[in-house]
Amino acid sequence: RLKIWDCPQITEKTLIAIEKYTPGLISLSLQRLPSLFAIRIESILGNSYRPLRLGQLQRLNVSENIQCKEIAVQSRRLTQASLHHNPELSQLTLECQALEMLDLSYCTNFNKEALLKAISNYQFTPYLNILSTTVDSISLQFISQYGPHH
Repeated sequence: RLKIWDCPQITEKTLIAIEKYTPGLISLSLQRLPSLFAIRIESILGNSYRPLRLGQLQRLNVSENIQCKEIAVQSRRLTQASLHHNPELSQLTLECQALEMLDLSYCTNFNKEALLKAISNYQFTPYLNILSTTVDSISLQFISQYGPHH
């Protein structure tokens, strides 16, 4: 398990080291990191990127990161993604087959389109928290009826 909290110097380059040196990591918590704009790994080729690849990761907590706009993670075993209180979060890519819980509460910039894109690769999660996002009940109804796995 790795917890990184209240460290203003942590950036995306730190995540590259985490991926490289802790491939067996099962729990990662990144909280209150003001220099973190995106949780993903930049590609050397232009603006493209790939998800942070932590194949054994089961629990991810990314919260209270006021600058974080994008999260992209790939893990076959991820069951819990707690991404609450990231007010700028607007893009989410989770390549995870085992996801059971997704908490997006207080991600005030997160909308219906972002949610639809985020859930397009897997079945709707049994627990989804979207409190204080811009996803409304009509959007949820639309997603449940006409979404990717209706």
